[in-house]
Amino acid sequence: MKIMAITLITALTLGITACKGNPDSDDSIVADIEGAEKLTISAETGDVIQFGGFDWRVLDIQDGKALVLSDKIVGEHLFDSSENPVTWEDSELREYLGTVFYNDTFSAEEKELIDEITNHTAPNPWYGYEAAEGIDTVDKVFLLSIDEVIKYFGDSGAVDNPPEPEGSPLIEDEFNADRIATHNSSDKATWWWTRSPGRGRRTIYVGDRGFIAVIGTHIDNEHGGIRPAFWLILDSE
Repeated sequence: MKIMAITLITALTLGITACKGNPDSDDSIVADIEGAEKLTISAETGDVIQFGGFDWRVLDIQDGKALVLSDKIVGEHLFDSSENPVTWEDSELREYLGTVFYNDTFSAEEKELIDEITNHTAPNPWYGYEAAEGIDTVDKVFLLSIDEVIKYFGDSGAVDNPPEPEGSPLIEDEFNADRIATHNSSDKATWWWTRSPGRGRRTIYVGDRGFIAVIGTHIDNEHGGIRPAFWLILDSE
């Protein structure tokens, strides 16, 4: 794991940062903002970069953008306080990440590098959901879906094989350790939310031992860990 730095420079100074890895490789891209000040980023998939006061793990690089996820849990927040089932689209946690967290965490220069993208959130893979076709939202800061957790942390095939009715509603596999996240303030392993719906008034989460609870936990649980994600706009020129 490499720790990368982001540097703020003036237009009169060459925008050069220490680069880990080969800067000419397909997945090593430099980002900057035009104008009197620039943010210069150099990173590869799997690296950790410092941005907005937190460490972010680079999960993917494609089409001139990098998908980053907070390396640690940055705080705790309920998914929603409603007494009825709530999807990511209408959740208080989505509102919090898109306003309070976004505005309090990132500078004006950093916000210029955060892309607004369309996310698709599919129904629960084991228990179904009333919005059977899934939901699309336009987000800058968001949570991973269960599909993205599996894509970027390892797919054992378990999500496609629901248990018998009496079986455990958990995915526990060889990728548990990769999904464990510690809290930013204590370094203690803590469970964290996804944006995917659980069964009924629940949302899927990743447990403190790295399992995926497909049945989910109640949306008004105030101790849910937050691992925000976003797409960072990059410029390879």
